[in-house]
Amino acid sequence: MAKIVESKSTHYYPSTAYDEDSDNDETVDINGFCILQSQLGQAKLIFKEHPETSSNFHLKNELKEADNTIWDLEAAGFKLDWLKQKLEEIRVIVKEAQDRAARMRELDRKILGKMKELVVLEDKLKKEQLKAMSDELGYYYCFFI
Repeated sequence: MAKIVESKSTHYYPSTAYDEDSDNDETVDINGFCILQSQLGQAKLIFKEHPETSSNFHLKNELKEADNTIWDLEAAGFKLDWLKQKLEEIRVIVKEAQDRAARMRELDRKILGKMKELVVLEDKLKKEQLKAMSDELGYYYCFFI
């Protein structure tokens, strides 16, 4: 049975409406996988029941690997400027997608915060309305006594 190796990460991700139990957004590294703290229990269960999931797993940065391959081919005499240009275009697209996802998570986090504030304000309003109604009843009750 494979051992589950766990280490905490210093990365924090804003919560999203799509995350379950997203109060704690700290990531934990388990067997080479970055997992949100809120999903830790499920991940440990998967690795416990299916240890082969992470055996011999090596995360590779595909773009870095492509860079190395292009460099090797250029060293061998191939002219690959066009391929380097395409790779750079892919990098830009990936970076824009990552930035967009980060902005969406941040906006979602802000929306959730505002929704919580709204619930608190609604509760305060309801309390004030109840107090106003009881004050009015007390005022009219004084006339009947």
